[in-house]
Amino acid sequence: MNWDISIGQCKQVYGRLLQDYGRRFDRRKAVLNGERFEFTGRLQTRYGLLKHQAQWGSALLRLQRHSIPRPGQERSAEGSGG
Repeated sequence: MNWDISIGQCKQVYGRLLQDYGRRFDRRKAVLNGERFEFTGRLQTRYGLLKHQAQWGSALLRLQRHSIPRPGQERSAEGSGG
């Protein structure tokens, strides 16, 4: 798991707690700060997911590039069938 994802999730929880506190004690500024934290947490979670997927995608492309034979080359298992 990517650290951006977990930090973003923590920010979302903290933002929800701030919003709840602000609503219970009639603190408009706390509600607004909670909404801001929740929003930035969502963005960070989404960025972390995209970053994580991009890292895995690039690793898969590298593996595929090495396993696909180039034109004019044969794989050793196919060529030694007898």
